[in-house]
Amino acid sequence: MATPGDDNPEVLPPDRNVSRLRDASTPKPALRAAPMVLRLTLAPSMTIDAWAFNLSALDTGARLGVAVIAPRVRYATVAWQDAAEPLDRRFVHPPDWRLLELAFQEHLPPTPLEQTHIVARVLVSEEDRARVVVQYASVLPLEVAPLRVAEQLDALLRSLSATRLEEQPDDAR
Repeated sequence: MATPGDDNPEVLPPDRNVSRLRDASTPKPALRAAPMVLRLTLAPSMTIDAWAFNLSALDTGARLGVAVIAPRVRYATVAWQDAAEPLDRRFVHPPDWRLLELAFQEHLPPTPLEQTHIVARVLVSEEDRARVVVQYASVLPLEVAPLRVAEQLDALLRSLSATRLEEQPDDAR
């Protein structure tokens, strides 16, 4: 059996155990790391799908606006006709982005979307959904610069709002 004072490194005399605890509680010197340089490489451009929709009044069929949704870059905006704010950015909860992606994979019908459809829920407020018809118009492949995505989608939306979107059959994609 080892006793304190023997040359056994596992058992230290009581006064040395205390100093070991004290040494463990003192902060260790900070290690100096070499400065890191992060390089962000952005592709010069990328292609995204911009899904376009017409919004019209249920009772008259009058055009109320157009909308564009681009799930890959988390963009959903409505350009309401004669609105004080030219573009209405729509907030989409993270799980709803996945629902939008699934809806687009299943191909949207050329007929007006139901009020409960995820696209209608994203683009039109709950109180206005009973009066507004949302209808798929087309999907547009768009070449965008990564740092100018919102700007380019806004420009697309403004140009679409200046013209009437023609509805396309779903299989025209």
